[in-house]
Amino acid sequence: MASWIDGLGGALLVQGAVADKPFPFFLDTGDAWGVSRNIFGAPPAYDTTQTISMQAAGVEEQTITSDGKEMMQIGEVPSTNQEYRVLYNNHHTRFRYDIGAFYVHSHKLVIDFKRGLLCLK
Repeated sequence: MASWIDGLGGALLVQGAVADKPFPFFLDTGDAWGVSRNIFGAPPAYDTTQTISMQAAGVEEQTITSDGKEMMQIGEVPSTNQEYRVLYNNHHTRFRYDIGAFYVHSHKLVIDFKRGLLCLK
């Protein structure tokens, strides 16, 4: 199940776990990458990264990314060795993990707007 995030205009958090540690996942249907992990700071020297350009509200910004895979449980979806994209940020983000539209479209998504609940199956 998930719940509304106070103060973020109807955004939702999906409860889950990564490597058996509980983590909430921020549901961002505008993110086509599926599952993203946000990390503050520069990537370690051993990580194979690439730099991509992104535009938001007309502002272009360079983002350093790499790929990862970890055992994840997201909502009610069975635990899997989930692939995700690592995003290295030069500023802190509120949430460690984002779930994008690409991931959501491959699962059953049920939202109860009246009670502010969501179920991802």
